[in-house]
Amino acid sequence: MYATTFLILLPAHTVLFPPPCMASMSLYSGERLVDGGWLRCGRLLLQMRTDCNPVLHDAGRTLWASDTAGSGISCYLCMQHDSNLVMYTSDGHDVVWQSYTRREQGNYALVLQRDRNLVICGPVLWATSTIVLAAAGVVVTQKSTSAVGKPKNKSISIHGE
Repeated sequence: MYATTFLILLPAHTVLFPPPCMASMSLYSGERLVDGGWLRCGRLLLQMRTDCNPVLHDAGRTLWASDTAGSGISCYLCMQHDSNLVMYTSDGHDVVWQSYTRREQGNYALVLQRDRNLVICGPVLWATSTIVLAAAGVVVTQKSTSAVGKPKNKSISIHGE
């Protein structure tokens, strides 16, 4: 008699690491999160409610809210190019809530992180410049330091179809 043994090999990331967060976890400069919209990262969910109250949930448990429920109807969150996250009424005339994070004009992102933190990220201060771009239409701006310690700006631009 012969005994047959099967060994099933799975990629390490299948068992060891939870699924990564994808593009739906970020709101970039100039983009809006409208009522009913959401950012998701695994079991984390930032939902823009129709009562003008963005709420961050972890598996249904509320972690954070702007406490602006009832301030309007159909409000939207806007990540501005000055790094300020602002919630406007549907007509865009009235500010309901803001993060008060105004800085210089640039490319910023509201990011829902895996650690349950909702953060505003800004221009890169330093990078190795070993970036691989996989998507068309991506613009990356980075600052690195020259040999004499003076900042130098570098911009990489890839144009889509």
